[in-house]
Amino acid sequence: MPKSLLGKYAIGLLIIFLLCLITTIIGVNSGITPRGSIQARTIGVSMLITGLATFITGLISLTKYEDRSPAIILTIIFGAIAVLIIVMEVIEMIGL
Repeated sequence: MPKSLLGKYAIGLLIIFLLCLITTIIGVNSGITPRGSIQARTIGVSMLITGLATFITGLISLTKYEDRSPAIILTIIFGAIAVLIIVMEVIEMIGL
């Protein structure tokens, strides 16, 4: 368990990120929310924002407060995946 309060926030953000990710995957694959619908976009944007926030809070907790618990390392890994998804989406939008 993380020692710092910011580390605990990072864990909470990670849980929200994973819930959004699971909701998006299940909703689109089962046909409940069609691709490109406003519901899928809203959940996807929420997922990316919480993923970015997870990465930032986990990184600050690791560097500033020296909180090196495995949960913080996990938040940084999932946050880095969210950052990579954001970069891929931006590259796709500009057409490279």
